[in-house]
Amino acid sequence: LERAAAAHPDRFSVCFVVSEGGGAPAGGVAGRIDAAVLQRHLPQPSEDGSGVLVCGPDSMLRALCGPRARDGGLAEAARRPPLGGLLRQLGYEDWQVCWL
Repeated sequence: LERAAAAHPDRFSVCFVVSEGGGAPAGGVAGRIDAAVLQRHLPQPSEDGSGVLVCGPDSMLRALCGPRARDGGLAEAARRPPLGGLLRQLGYEDWQVCWL
C-alpha cells in the first residue's frame, strides 16, 4: 500500500489508524476512528472519482460501513448490503465504499 501511495500520490493515499499498541505510525493516527479522523484523511464524497477501501476488525467495519458490513449469512443476491455507519452519515454512496 505504501509503495502504491508513493507511486501515485495524486490518486492514492493510505492512512493507518491504530487503537492499541503505542503511538501513531508515520502519517497515521493513534486512537479510534471518528468523523473528525475520516474528514481529515479521506477525500470528500463529492470529489470526482473518490472512493474508500476499509479493512479492519468487525466492530470497526460495522461502525464505518453499517451493521450488515460483515453479515456473512446473507443470500448471494444480497452480499453487498447498503452502506450505513459513519461513511453514509458523511455523504458517501454505496458505490464509493468497499470493505474487506
